[in-house]
Amino acid sequence: MMQNKISLRIFILTGIFFVICSLYVFRLAGIVLTEDAPEMQNYTYQYVTVKAARGQIYDRNGVPLVTNQYVHALVIDDQTLPANNAERNKALLTLLSVFNNTEDAHKRVKDSYPFSGTYPNLTYLPEIYEDTTLRYRFLRRLAENEYEDGVKTHTVSALEAYYTEHPDLFPTEQDIVNFYLKKYGMHEGNRDKIAYTDTQIDALLRLYYDMECNNFGGMNQYTLATDLSFTTMTKLRERGIDGVSFTFAVQRQYEHPGYASHILGTIGQIYAEDWDYYKELGYNMNDYVGISGCEYAFEQYLRGTDGIKVLKFDPKGNLVEEYYKKTPIAGNDVYLTIDIELQKAAEDGLAENIKYIRDRGYNKDCQSGSLVAMHPNTGEILAIASYPTFDLTTYNKNYSELYADPAQPLYNRALQGLYAPGSTFKLGMVVAGMQEGVVDASTPLLCEGTYRGLGSGYQPKCTGVHGQINAANAICVSCNCYFYDLGRQLGITRMNQYCDFYGLGQKTGIELYEEVGILAGESYREQNGLTTWMPGDTIAAAIGQSDNLCTPIQIASYVCTVLNGGTRYSSHLLHSVNTYFTNESVNRVDPQILSELSIAKNTLDTVKHGMKLMVEDSVTVSRNMQNVPVTVGGKTGTAQLGGNKIDNALFVCAAPYDNPEIVISVVIENGAGGSYSSLSAARVLEAYYAD
Repeated sequence: MMQNKISLRIFILTGIFFVICSLYVFRLAGIVLTEDAPEMQNYTYQYVTVKAARGQIYDRNGVPLVTNQYVHALVIDDQTLPANNAERNKALLTLLSVFNNTEDAHKRVKDSYPFSGTYPNLTYLPEIYEDTTLRYRFLRRLAENEYEDGVKTHTVSALEAYYTEHPDLFPTEQDIVNFYLKKYGMHEGNRDKIAYTDTQIDALLRLYYDMECNNFGGMNQYTLATDLSFTTMTKLRERGIDGVSFTFAVQRQYEHPGYASHILGTIGQIYAEDWDYYKELGYNMNDYVGISGCEYAFEQYLRGTDGIKVLKFDPKGNLVEEYYKKTPIAGNDVYLTIDIELQKAAEDGLAENIKYIRDRGYNKDCQSGSLVAMHPNTGEILAIASYPTFDLTTYNKNYSELYADPAQPLYNRALQGLYAPGSTFKLGMVVAGMQEGVVDASTPLLCEGTYRGLGSGYQPKCTGVHGQINAANAICVSCNCYFYDLGRQLGITRMNQYCDFYGLGQKTGIELYEEVGILAGESYREQNGLTTWMPGDTIAAAIGQSDNLCTPIQIASYVCTVLNGGTRYSSHLLHSVNTYFTNESVNRVDPQILSELSIAKNTLDTVKHGMKLMVEDSVTVSRNMQNVPVTVGGKTGTAQLGGNKIDNALFVCAAPYDNPEIVISVVIENGAGGSYSSLSAARVLEAYYAD
């Protein structure tokens, strides 16, 4: 009996427990279903793209060069902008009216509008026909839409070919205007019967065109302006304009304005002709990417991964929750091989050097030059300068002036300038001659001031009358006769075999754009349909003239190769890649060998000794180097330009001369004499040994 009572109690308690659990389960299910079914609660969701921070750029010692500055941006959001044309146009016109009367009206982003003039008197800008970027972007807009008035839809490539063959059928300004007037309800026959003034139509045409060019729609917002003041944001917020919001934008901050501008580079929106490439990599059309310099070269490291934020609104429009569907991931930080203090010394030194040449009356037209400093045993670029230069902080504002400046400040002479190497070429000639057994360190040659080794024909003059002279002394006084005869005995084929080892007429491997240059010789003449190569050309090439043309970075790389014993390293600016802020290493660049030539110790000692003698023998060079605390070896070069032009001045040096840890090449255009160009190199060495 007792057992039956116990069983009954257990049954009753179990039933009660089951009922309670069921209630909780149903309640929990109701909560979950309510939360997961926004349609039941009439919640609305907005998805916002959150831009990832771009990686920052530092010098080799961790000194910031390019950082991020966070500013407020005014954006238009398609998801909250009215869908109805009339309401949408009204909202955008209100936005423009308020914004154009704020202190930040001048901060509106540069648009891609293809017309000059104002509606209805619009004409294509000249660059529509001349500038590839604008033309492609314009064609892309045509390709993505159906047009009336006889304009058919084509693919971009087909449109390009079609309108190239039929320029008279290129869509007129009115074709484009009519399309936008109809698409956005501004034409006379629109059902809303709203009358727009010409000024309003002009403003909307410009805005809609640029919004489409930047792939506006869905989660892709359109940025109208950046770096807004709180006053401007307050005025806009007070109007409560649908589709208008504010977000943070990242601007590049240049920590050393005016320095390293040629190598750091710029960022900008994707060019239309590059869109297919970036699209495959997952970019949006309105993303900012590296356009030039290190920003472009190291885009794969600096680029972050954008996130997606979800905004949840209740039926009354109140924001009740926000969370990341996809968290943004910042790009990696890039560390360069340059030392910013050496970079400043290089750029300031070039400016001082050029002023010195002008002020001393050596050449009043001297106004440009370049300098490259490298580590001879790694290929690392320690400094790379081009003069005249420019300031990245005002680059966009001053671009037109910079582009039109006859001094070409945007031109990177260190990587793209092509110059005859002149007597700096003689260092490599000594190596070739001694390695091939044509001469040794003590082999004498009689210099009488005129070279007669080719017989009664071509008899070029020397830089002086040097009498009996050996290799080291020939480097010191730059005796042309010695090197004429060395070139005659070697021949152009053997000379060029060594030049190939040195990397002359080849790319150095640097990550930025560089010119290749020209290695003089029979093959170059034949490939370019030039005059037949003659013995006189060979001896001219032996002193760095003839057809030889090199970039300053090539010259620096070649001297490094000679002085380190014959190993040519790839020149590079990338030192390492670290995670954003945490500084954990992602990638560290190791020296890369491009070619090797085992130079005998006696040969190397002869070259270094000759370079040491050269610095000691030159009054100008030794005076410039007097504040450098180590012994410097160097070689001047004066490259003839012909005609009435003043010669280019070149100088290469290494310190310490017997075991170099830094090599420098300098080229001063119209610098008159090689020794004059040693001043800027001295300033870099002073900075290098400052501690």
